[in-house]
Amino acid sequence: MVDASFGTLEAFKSEFISLGKSHFGSGWIWIVKSRDELDFCLTHDADSPIFSMQDVFTERLKVDGGEAQPLLVCDLWEHSYYLQYKNDRENYLRCFVENLLDWSKLG
Repeated sequence: MVDASFGTLEAFKSEFISLGKSHFGSGWIWIVKSRDELDFCLTHDADSPIFSMQDVFTERLKVDGGEAQPLLVCDLWEHSYYLQYKNDRENYLRCFVENLLDWSKLG
């Protein structure tokens, strides 16, 4: 699904890092499945695609009738990375996709 949706795993990782890095303020970056594709969803504060399928999705992801299924979430709130990474959210996200995710479990 990663290859079908993003071309390569490296393209997936690059887009994940880029979107997460550019997200303003506190929030989350979600990996979601909609139909047979993967995409990303950015939410602010306590918003979640689990609670609301209406306005929390980026314009890139069009969801009809709550068909998107959250698969994974990464915390973008500063408290999740500041002690180890300071203000370097990009390095935090890179470490997240390179070291914390077990890609063999994701199929």
